[in-house]
Amino acid sequence: MPMARTIVGSQSTRSVKMREGLRRDIKTMLSAYYGDVDYWLQTMEANNINMITAGTPTFESYEDARAWRTRIKSILREFEDA
Repeated sequence: MPMARTIVGSQSTRSVKMREGLRRDIKTMLSAYYGDVDYWLQTMEANNINMITAGTPTFESYEDARAWRTRIKSILREFEDA
């Protein structure tokens, strides 16, 4: 049986058991999304980013997009440290 890891989020004290394979998949997907957002920030204005995304929040400014990228990176770090 695959190993499970206990994840404790910063917003909650509830523990969640997660299969190691699922944990790895989530980390891979979140890392890929971070890479996409980082690339967009290096190559586009905020309004252009809004035109190519469907699930990402709408950015009112370049600073909003940068803050989103920072938030993704913070979540990734917390996830890796869990």
